[in-house]
Amino acid sequence: MELIIIQNSEFEKFKSELLQEIKSLGEKKSKQFMKSAEVRKLLGGISAAKLQSLRIGSHLPAINADGLWLYDIDDVMKFIEINKRGGKEVSHE
Repeated sequence: MELIIIQNSEFEKFKSELLQEIKSLGEKKSKQFMKSAEVRKLLGGISAAKLQSLRIGSHLPAINADGLWLYDIDDVMKFIEINKRGGKEVSHE
């Protein structure tokens, strides 16, 4: 393992550039919908049953395309933002 020491000003510059790159990637998103497995992974590896519960309870909107559940990326990100609570889990049951 290699230890690298950088000055605070260089770190701040790197952080700013990294945030800008992340924002630009978000603006270029080519994919609008996510499959259930992708959403489950993004939500910390929740079970299929928990995802179904969120969908049935109208907490996470979804589209059923001939048996395939699709989730709008913006809806998933909004769900995550709404349910952030200082690191504490929010129950939907």
